[in-house]
Amino acid sequence: MPFWATSDTYWDIDGTSLSQICWQVKTLGDGRSSVPKFRGDNIELAYRPGARHEAKQVDSRVVPLQMWVNDTPIGGGAGAARDEEYEKNLRALRLLFWKDEGAEFLVTKRWRESGTVKSASGYASLGSDLAPAMTGPYAGSFGVDLIMANPWFYEALVTTTLVKDTPQVVNNTGDAKTNGYGGTLEFIGPLTNPRVTNGSIWVQVGLAIATGDKVTLDLWEWTAIRDGDGANVIGAVTHSGARQWMPLARGANTLELTAASGTGTAVLKSRAPRF
Repeated sequence: MPFWATSDTYWDIDGTSLSQICWQVKTLGDGRSSVPKFRGDNIELAYRPGARHEAKQVDSRVVPLQMWVNDTPIGGGAGAARDEEYEKNLRALRLLFWKDEGAEFLVTKRWRESGTVKSASGYASLGSDLAPAMTGPYAGSFGVDLIMANPWFYEALVTTTLVKDTPQVVNNTGDAKTNGYGGTLEFIGPLTNPRVTNGSIWVQVGLAIATGDKVTLDLWEWTAIRDGDGANVIGAVTHSGARQWMPLARGANTLELTAASGTGTAVLKSRAPRF
């Protein structure tokens, strides 16, 4: 981690570090460490006490950061007048967070885990006014509310190749089951009616996929595109065992590719969600 970082967790916005000698994320604990809340309600039934529990969906969330900024020149070294440097640093921070039309920006956080530095990224938009409270003549502190429509940070993409009739263990290192974000499942010919199974969960493409062709399932956008002609063949996709096509539970998952015939492969690309 940077030698000037004041927290075990440090952050980047669109590739620019929030741990610098001129500004810092100062709060070590608060909503940054919270878990996403759930949306949905249990169902009340006549003649039954309480309510029947129903599965919930993870909701969007707000991640608050507390920061300070001072008049130290960005990158160190000699600078202009102290008031000018302070205003320059504050403006640079504002431009990191404030985007036209409330557009999202990439947020990456890094932390130590099992002796190594881990990272995960997500997208957020600004939910506060960035008005600083002066803590000195040329220093201020302020809050930044990060509104995450998709509440998860995601680890880097992991690619797994499945060979027909050969069980393959895939490890989900995340804090929850994968939800398809950024993920795909490719069926690469020659394969007829290929299916990938993960315990009681399976997804199948009921087609003959020729040698040199493939069908790519987008696990987030729910499309099934055949490479040869660009057709969306989602009508040929069937699945069972889960709402998503191929979620991975936390920890080890045993996947297997089967097919009526063929010697092709399947390629799963997935991203583990983190709090």
